Amino acid sequence: MSFEALSCQPATVPPRVRDAVASRSIRKRTGRTALDLAASKKRCASVVSQIRSRHGIAPSSLRPRGALDKFFSVSSNVNANEDQGQESGDEQEHDHNLAAEVEVNEDATAPGEQSLTAEVEINEENSNEENLHTENPNGTASGEPSLHIENSDGLLSIFDPSTWENLDNVKRDLLIEKGPVRELNLEFPKDAIGRHFSYAFYSRKLPNNEVVDRKWLLYSKNVDKVYCFCCKLFKSNCSKSLLASDGLRDWKRLSQRLKEHESSVEHLKSMSTWNELRLRLNKNETIDDDLQREVAKEKERWRQVLTRIVSAVKFLAKNNLALRGTNEKIYQDNNGNFLGTIEMIAEFDVVMQEHIRRIQNNEIHHHYLGHNIQNEIISLIADSIRRYMLSIIKAAKYFSVILDCTPDARHEEQMTLIVRCVNMSSNIPRVEEFFLGFLYVEETTGLGLFTYLMDLLEHFELNVADVRGQGYDNGSNMKGKHQGVQKRLLEINPRALYMPCACHSLNLTLCDMAQSCGKAISFFGVIQWIYTLFSGSTKRWKILTDNVPKLTVKSLSTTRWESRINSVQAISRFEQMKTFENLFGFLLNSENLKSLDDNDLWKCCTTFAEAFSHDNSSDVDLNDFISELQVLQVILPDDLMSAPEIFQFITVEDCYPNVSIAYRILLTIPVTVASAERSFSKLKLLKNYLRSTMSQDRLNGLATCSIKKGILENVDLNIVLADFASRNARRSFLL
Repeated sequence: MSFEALSCQPATVPPRVRDAVASRSIRKRTGRTALDLAASKKRCASVVSQIRSRHGIAPSSLRPRGALDKFFSVSSNVNANEDQGQESGDEQEHDHNLAAEVEVNEDATAPGEQSLTAEVEINEENSNEENLHTENPNGTASGEPSLHIENSDGLLSIFDPSTWENLDNVKRDLLIEKGPVRELNLEFPKDAIGRHFSYAFYSRKLPNNEVVDRKWLLYSKNVDKVYCFCCKLFKSNCSKSLLASDGLRDWKRLSQRLKEHESSVEHLKSMSTWNELRLRLNKNETIDDDLQREVAKEKERWRQVLTRIVSAVKFLAKNNLALRGTNEKIYQDNNGNFLGTIEMIAEFDVVMQEHIRRIQNNEIHHHYLGHNIQNEIISLIADSIRRYMLSIIKAAKYFSVILDCTPDARHEEQMTLIVRCVNMSSNIPRVEEFFLGFLYVEETTGLGLFTYLMDLLEHFELNVADVRGQGYDNGSNMKGKHQGVQKRLLEINPRALYMPCACHSLNLTLCDMAQSCGKAISFFGVIQWIYTLFSGSTKRWKILTDNVPKLTVKSLSTTRWESRINSVQAISRFEQMKTFENLFGFLLNSENLKSLDDNDLWKCCTTFAEAFSHDNSSDVDLNDFISELQVLQVILPDDLMSAPEIFQFITVEDCYPNVSIAYRILLTIPVTVASAERSFSKLKLLKNYLRSTMSQDRLNGLATCSIKKGILENVDLNIVLADFASRNARRSFLL
């Protein structure tokens, strides 16, 4: 969504612009030309004053009509009763502290400017927050255009032609500027004889076999009818075409009816009017071109303000800093890092200075500095990072999953999901592990965690059939041979090989070695006694640091990874390592590959192909795989090359597809779950005892921004702002 194509929020237009719009509205009702109106400027001002005094309306209450009224016929139900949504009584006054007591409450609305023209209700996304806007009887803010129209079935988009009977001028201007909007991938319902609308009707074949687009043709899925865009907007009272009024559903004779309509004089006139107005809007050559320039300037100002707000959120999220304080009032103590950063920016930046001045002077109330807006921006930034990571994962095709669980500050179990794949987006492929988020889990059994994993893969639209590896710690619910996550995943995808974490296994081995030797037990016991001696007194600790300045003593750590020697023997631990050696050993380095004769090479390749075959499909073609490796045995350099180096070599050559697949699978297999443990470090920094009430969405957004800092720096703020604007009709007009 471009910033230039969208209108601006009426409440933020300067007073002199509103007066100009009001004058323009009166001028249009008199039917005078621009030259006549210029000559009678004083008389128009007098008329405005008389209307205000007669009805007891404040100057700000006269709202502008559309810039293109003279091109439209006024609907019969748009009359003097259009002010039915206006509240009785005087306009509410808001006396806020202009210096230090301005409370930050995002999406609070401005004092209501009631209109004499029909207004369509707006659905505010933060209805539970304090509303400073004068509200209409339905509880929605008046004075702001909406992209939806209320009907008996709910809300319909104004881009649906079936809702264009009572459009106000603001929406008509928007439709002219944006043009027809068609929905794709629709399934059209059939009539009684089995006929239905088709996308083929959007095109017209000329006698010379050229195909042109019927840009004026629109289909409404809500009423299953077609309309003419321009004739529907610019229809005359004598129009008889159903395409310009109630819509057409004659699918049997639709081709003939469309040909008759597009050659009619009325349609050609409507097309000419539409094209003329569209060009004038694009060139700012409308009657209110001065207003258009003011609107464009205001939109740019808002864009600059939001760019600074998003940048402040980015900075705090990247550095694991809390955003909120004990209150949300600007220029007060303990208002948090976010508002403090905004205050600091305002000391040097004129854009933010002007924004805060408007807030303090009660000129605007949509200031976007509250906690809900913070959450939304965090979510949008994290979504951008996540989309980038998922695009890399899907392009790589093969990936591995890494899971681990830990309790957070609220003693709730959090499961982290890490995906490992080979990034093929650049000339130099590299192995990467991507953090996709934390998930609060209630059921920590093997079945429960497996169900959560399947739900996450489905949510991220990742195919479980493409999983080639899985890595977990040594918990029985994860690695269990009968009921663990790895067993359940292998049942639906036998190619998802399980690799026990090498770091956990090594730690267990070292702990058991130390506990099985008497001398080792005595040695570590003396170390623990020394630590206890010096750490028990600050004076003794000072003596230690003075005499041993470069070393320090530490206490022995008893972790949940430790176990007895019997438990190590019971779970036959390194057997899985031997399986991987038999499967991938010949690919680990160039020496192993070159040492194989034709018979051994055939056996290794056969074992590999069978391991990665399932449901009559195989990752590699056995014969081609053998042939490619035989060539590689000859052309590989004599120097010892590791598996990543061989993979880079064949990627540059680009003629060994089966070998490339084999190395992608090899490099995808996880060796440790260290990245999952590192994500828990971020969890403890973000959700500490002072921030224990943080929502799960906010936690995931902040964790994504903090863990993937490199991707965060490359996030396009224009995309974030466009997504931010598209979430709300008012913002669409603002940005």
